Amino acid sequence: MGIEDIFSVLAFFGIPICVSAYLTGLTCREARARHRRVRWYFCFPGAIGATALVVLFIVLGLSLQHGRSDGLFYLFWEFYSGVVLIITLISAVVTVWYCRRKP
Repeated sequence: MGIEDIFSVLAFFGIPICVSAYLTGLTCREARARHRRVRWYFCFPGAIGATALVVLFIVLGLSLQHGRSDGLFYLFWEFYSGVVLIITLISAVVTVWYCRRKP
């Protein structure tokens, strides 16, 4: 496994995890600033927003290339968006759990 493979894994999974934690952290900080309790359902907007951003940037990057995209691209896009949604949901749940623990 070369250095390029490590960076590919980081780009495909590390960036969505960080974006999900950031977006979920924003909602948690907003709730704490208004002296409200951090709820568990705060993890869903962060996970869905992170998945949407990542998938849209990938589609944008692939659509800027010349040529025609085949059916394999759409199969990859559906599979990857499902995997990213699960990964970002886990990241968002951990972020909400951490915010709920804070005094």
